[in-house]
Amino acid sequence: MHNKQVVRLIDAIRNTHPDMEDLFLRGQCYNLFRILRSIYPQAVAWYSMREGHVYVEIDGYYYDIRGYHLTVPDDLETLDHQRGDRPHRWGNRDSRRLIMK
Repeated sequence: MHNKQVVRLIDAIRNTHPDMEDLFLRGQCYNLFRILRSIYPQAVAWYSMREGHVYVEIDGYYYDIRGYHLTVPDDLETLDHQRGDRPHRWGNRDSRRLIMK
């Protein structure tokens, strides 16, 4: 069974602001992986090229900002941090802001 503590953590992050789901679905998905990996070191990042989205696997179960997923895209592959556009740079290019100055 999936980890309910992981789901509660994701819910808490998502519910901190109305824009969180959109942020972590469009540009910040890798950073959600980094947050989850800091608590669950066994977390693995999986990438769907078709969706342009990172899913997080923890103990055989898949998560993203929407929570636990029974099914995931069939094109998932382990995210290669050294190939192509390096994921640690994705979030830094996100120009959206929650507070307008």
